[in-house]
Amino acid sequence: MSPHYNYPDASKAVVVPLSEEQLARRLSSEGGKVRMVHGRYWLEVLPGLYDGVHWLSRHTAEEVRKPASLCWGYRAALHHTESDGANGAIPMHLITDVEAYDISGLPSRTRRELRQFQRNDVRIVHINRPEVFRDQGYEVMCSWLARTRHRTAAPVKRYLADAERNVLDPTRLVLAGMAGDKLLGYSTSWVVEGSVYIWEFHVSPEAFPLHLSTALWFETAQVYRRSGVAREICAGLAMPEKEGLTSYKNRLGFQLVRIPTRVWLLRLLSTYIRSRHPYQYYRFTGEEPRGGIDGESSPHSEVDQADESRQACNG
Repeated sequence: MSPHYNYPDASKAVVVPLSEEQLARRLSSEGGKVRMVHGRYWLEVLPGLYDGVHWLSRHTAEEVRKPASLCWGYRAALHHTESDGANGAIPMHLITDVEAYDISGLPSRTRRELRQFQRNDVRIVHINRPEVFRDQGYEVMCSWLARTRHRTAAPVKRYLADAERNVLDPTRLVLAGMAGDKLLGYSTSWVVEGSVYIWEFHVSPEAFPLHLSTALWFETAQVYRRSGVAREICAGLAMPEKEGLTSYKNRLGFQLVRIPTRVWLLRLLSTYIRSRHPYQYYRFTGEEPRGGIDGESSPHSEVDQADESRQACNG
């Protein structure tokens, strides 16, 4: 007999925002290497490479100092009032007017997809208990990764532990698309000091024709709009080499914004990355590859593009 999960509608979800200090503690408890320098938190994203504890954590120019003696690079976003002191930028896809974000402002194609989704027998719900992930979550994730192939699936035990942690943590918002008691896809997000990050996104291939991906992005943004605690919503770093992904994010209402930063890399390393990995260099410094950015159309569907945006969210 099929279980009856009875999860509440997404409109009932309550958003619990994080402070920067709370985020730093959470990252540290999950194995992240976090340190405080001059009263601000830094995250070591690779050995010797530091970023603000989250991308949109704004700093004064005075606060941006070398976070460690053994350091080959760092970057931090600046307050808009300090943009004159910027020497770089973080190219990001953002919704910057969250209060005004609704279906009326979206392109006709996106509005049509959302209307088509509403005609299906699928609900967007708030996952506030882990049962459905224990029963069906790993299968959904594996089916998604089998199609996108951007990473291997975590072991079942680790997946279940992470899923339970995410669901039971009130500062994480987990929404899902469900047809009756069948899980079709889900997203995980959180907000820190007004900046929302949509961090995890998995959709079963059978839900691709239903436009569940578009609906999950939109409904997640609506939860944060109603909460009143969000200033901006992030859909990841720019990936201009994937033109289809950029187009899809634009259709969802995310615009490319350059956040002013202070950035520093060791000279030899900077030269090497710029030459060998120009798009990664662009995402870290904001400096476009020589000759400009030549977009390359993505062969993936829109659902695949949403997963690519998760890759961008993970740096």
